[in-house]
Amino acid sequence: MFAVKPLIDKEVQNQLCLLTGAEFIPDSLAYFAADLEDDGTAIKGMIGVLQFKMTEETGEILTLMPFPGKEEDEAMIIMERTCMSFMWRNGMKNMIMKESAGPDEVLSRSGLPKKDGQYFVDLDLFFASPCKFNKENV
Repeated sequence: MFAVKPLIDKEVQNQLCLLTGAEFIPDSLAYFAADLEDDGTAIKGMIGVLQFKMTEETGEILTLMPFPGKEEDEAMIIMERTCMSFMWRNGMKNMIMKESAGPDEVLSRSGLPKKDGQYFVDLDLFFASPCKFNKENV
């Protein structure tokens, strides 16, 4: 069992970034993903951290960084989708994520189209049918 939660405390965000090797971006919003005990009452390990920002119509994932050994954890994709949903529900039309946001083995698993060194998605198109979204048809 795992959880994806918003990171409110900037010092905790800073510490999680340090532990993953990501640059702490103080003015960003953030999420974390964590493994939970079977009863769901306590964190037993960290999975990853995500930092993002939103402008008038575009959201950008600045950091999508796993903890060591968690590069292929499905929670990384779910954390990304959680962030995309938050952006979309807050009026963002598009989302970008540059190659520098995290390791290639994590970013390439996102299932998003990549062009000119960044991943891009039209959030309205994506959330019209997220289970049937196909990056090749974009």
